[in-house]
Amino acid sequence: MLVMLASGLVAVGLLACGYWLYRRLSRYRSMSVGTAAILGGAGFVAACLAIPCEQWVLKAAGIELVVPVGAGLRASWQAMLAMLLFVVPLEEAIKVGIVWPLYLRHRFNDGMVGVRYAVFVALGFAAGETIINARMAGGSWLTLLRAVLAVPAHVFFAGLWGYVLGGTLRQRHFLLTFIACTALHAIYDHIVFARGAALLVVAVPMFATMAWGEWALFRDGETRSQLPTSVYTLFEPTSVGSVRRAWGATRGHGLKLHWIFWGALVNLGVTLTFLAAAVYAGHQFNVDFALIEDATGEGVLPVLFLASGLLASFPVSAYLVARASGTNSVLEPAWAMAASIIFVLAIFSVTEPLAIVIAVGLAPVGFLLACAGAVLGFRAG
Repeated sequence: MLVMLASGLVAVGLLACGYWLYRRLSRYRSMSVGTAAILGGAGFVAACLAIPCEQWVLKAAGIELVVPVGAGLRASWQAMLAMLLFVVPLEEAIKVGIVWPLYLRHRFNDGMVGVRYAVFVALGFAAGETIINARMAGGSWLTLLRAVLAVPAHVFFAGLWGYVLGGTLRQRHFLLTFIACTALHAIYDHIVFARGAALLVVAVPMFATMAWGEWALFRDGETRSQLPTSVYTLFEPTSVGSVRRAWGATRGHGLKLHWIFWGALVNLGVTLTFLAAAVYAGHQFNVDFALIEDATGEGVLPVLFLASGLLASFPVSAYLVARASGTNSVLEPAWAMAASIIFVLAIFSVTEPLAIVIAVGLAPVGFLLACAGAVLGFRAG
């Protein structure tokens, strides 16, 4: 009973966030409160209908989204592929379907408008999903925590494809962006919903990155002079437009391909070193790494040690590559990190699907950390 009440409060909080966003963004671009309410309500109703249907289809197919502790490769791959090929594509397609009539009426006249329409639908969908999941799981606090952690993914990925749909490159890039958003959302949801409680530690940095990205999306097109003056603006990230212009400034410089190759080797070596250090430190504190998939939460410590070591390796390796290559661009260290992750995925693609989940899930966070390390590297040089 208490969990259901808490899930209702979370849903109300999400709708309140939608209203706050409406008030904040309506100062710069017109949007009726009726349109915002209709989009949020449609997302809420869609979630209440779609999630039970998903569960019915999966049950009929004999597929479980939750991977039991100690399950074999077949159960892991079934759960991952069901999330990747059915559950998340269906949910994202429903969100697109809700805003598509507005797109056909040429209401998506810029990227920020697309973000707003998509985000209002996503907030409503997340509110409905929170209530339905809490009810279907029999009122578990862990289920409520998983539902709360899933919210930023709904908002962030919907905001991304909404931004592209409303931008000037929508004909060429929308489908590719939608596929990428669906794949990353599926990996994140697999970590949040399908694995043991210990793996929720991996979701925390992804959660923070998406929250930061959402704030950047909302700031696009707004200058410091337009924003209300407050202490909170000091901590706000740059806008998406500013990031796009910064990346565009590197187009005139050719990529140093040999440094991507050597950087990948450096990244792999630093990663293995940091992981070995994390395992050594864990053993010093009597951490049992065999509990990494424990469903009761006893595996939090080993996951925390390994994830911390993995994330710490990205900025360090990027810093070293930037210093050694003498480049003034983050592209070489970033591509080197991507190449090393692809190598790791190739190694574990057959034997250990959990490693794929962790590597792909932390890749966007690692990309940002690698960019930060590269910036520090070429500034220090």
